[in-house]
Amino acid sequence: MTLWSFLAKPDSGFNTPAQGWTSVNFGSWDRIHMYAGHFTGGSRDDVAMWYDYADGHDGIHTFVSASKADGTFNAPYQSRNTAAGNYWYENMQVVPRDYNGEGRDDLGAMYYYSGGRAKMLTWLANANGKFNDAVGGWERGGRQQD
Repeated sequence: MTLWSFLAKPDSGFNTPAQGWTSVNFGSWDRIHMYAGHFTGGSRDDVAMWYDYADGHDGIHTFVSASKADGTFNAPYQSRNTAAGNYWYENMQVVPRDYNGEGRDDLGAMYYYSGGRAKMLTWLANANGKFNDAVGGWERGGRQQD
């Protein structure tokens, strides 16, 4: 697996891609979901990778920008680990944004449960790029009666 950076040109085009990070044994491509954001609050975007493990647990790995203009990243580290059975990635839509206004992007998700129940979840980012446990927000119950 290789993480490529496509650095923008002033004319809105892209430079030749830079190899930001590479590994020969990181995981399976079909289990990876990537998100860009200022997860550490630095001057350049980092990358958070949600990994849906085959045994049912989920992990988030953070690739911190090397803070150089060449588009490279430091080696990823596990920034969140969730026990098997807590989340099913196919039941959520994730959007990175700074949800609490402290200058770091967090991961927010609309999560669908069976029976029509939906809930907003937020994983707040720490300055080291790790994520706290999910905090529940807005929720809509199961099927409504007319």
